[in-house]
Amino acid sequence: MKIDMLSPSVINTNFYGKMTKTEKGNDYYKTDNGFKVGAVYGGLELINGLLPGESLISAIIGFGIHSGIGKFIDYKRNQHAAQAADYIKEVGEKRALETRDDLELSDNKHLYYHSKDGAKYGTIIGAGIGAALGSLAAIFPGILVYFGGVRHFTKKSVVAAGAMLFAIFTGISTLGGFILGKITDYFTNKSAKKHA
Repeated sequence: MKIDMLSPSVINTNFYGKMTKTEKGNDYYKTDNGFKVGAVYGGLELINGLLPGESLISAIIGFGIHSGIGKFIDYKRNQHAAQAADYIKEVGEKRALETRDDLELSDNKHLYYHSKDGAKYGTIIGAGIGAALGSLAAIFPGILVYFGGVRHFTKKSVVAAGAMLFAIFTGISTLGGFILGKITDYFTNKSAKKHA
């Protein structure tokens, strides 16, 4: 069994990414799929923001947030792929495949870095953003009661409503980050496998 890092057909750049070199001169597959997935999702938010009654400002902010998170995921994935390429060169292909669970063989028996970074970081960042927005949403019922906008809430129901809003925002954002991260991982790994 022969295990290579690079076959001659992979050197040209495509839509998904390109072969590039680590600081130590080893070849690895570099991608920007996270940014693309984030930009597409953010673009859908922008289109929604153009509809009557929707906020264009929040859609623009959402576009920036999703694109930025995608770019961060690309950064982490590419950093890990470069480290994997250096590790393969250092210990040899066979040993690298035996010792690391983030390396896989392509159909052509070439090693490639199999990323799970999108799901990992998408979930973490989604949970963080959801918790931040959920915290803001959780105080909203209390503000309504404090300023007299709603008088029939008890203190207990205000706390319950705040906790429910926090859980909803955090849950939806965490799930969204995970799903967008998995989509990024899918396209990145499919393309890396094809080019290995």
